[in-house]
Amino acid sequence: MSLTDRLQCAVPSAWTNDFSQCLYEWQSLEAGGVALIAAILSVWWIRRQIQQEKDHHADEIQRRHNAARLTLPLALAAVHELIAQSAGEIAARLEAIYDRERGKEKDSWIDEVFAAVPFPKISADSEVLRSFRDFVETLRRPEDIRHIAELVSSLQVYLARYNDFDPAQVAQALTLNSLMLDAAKIQLLVDKVYNYARFVDDSSFGIVKKSNFEAAWDEIHGKAQSLVFFRQRPDDFFPAFRESVDRHKANHVSPWNEKFS
Repeated sequence: MSLTDRLQCAVPSAWTNDFSQCLYEWQSLEAGGVALIAAILSVWWIRRQIQQEKDHHADEIQRRHNAARLTLPLALAAVHELIAQSAGEIAARLEAIYDRERGKEKDSWIDEVFAAVPFPKISADSEVLRSFRDFVETLRRPEDIRHIAELVSSLQVYLARYNDFDPAQVAQALTLNSLMLDAAKIQLLVDKVYNYARFVDDSSFGIVKKSNFEAAWDEIHGKAQSLVFFRQRPDDFFPAFRESVDRHKANHVSPWNEKFS
């Protein structure tokens, strides 16, 4: 039977001429059709399963995120308290320096002993760092991830600088003012996360990539002033803060951690 005849099995006369051949060809056609339908159904089912897995994974991530977000204010409060206490130590040391510069004689021997004592060692609680880790694992926006990374790395750098501070070094006031600005930067990063952590605002809290350097330094400057606002003589600190911030802005220095060249 020729190919032309085989293609004409739909014609009644063809069935009369060779019924078995036409039946065979129609069965083959039906089998091919069923196989095609089965393949389509298989693809649909696989895609459906994949989508269900994606939805399940997204739901799991969201639940983990909400749980991490729920406990984040405790970690932020712990960092806030740690920075406030250490900033108080720095401020007290600066006040002693300012008193000596004024020529104050009262209790000068106490000031000298005090100035020669290193800061008490401080550290971040492991639970705090674990809370940040759990939180950042579930973040999706790159700017928010960068913000938390900046917060944790800035805290680590600050703790190292604070604990390694040498009271016998030259230009103590310059180093202490720099430490105070580091503390202010951490407080700024912490404060920017609070509304999100408290479920008050769902928008992005990341400022590391959004703010230009000058705007960021202005906010850090404000936080530095707030750290000493309730000291006995807060005005003693303000000129040094302003000078440092203006110098950084003039030199286009980034307030954020940068990669080593």
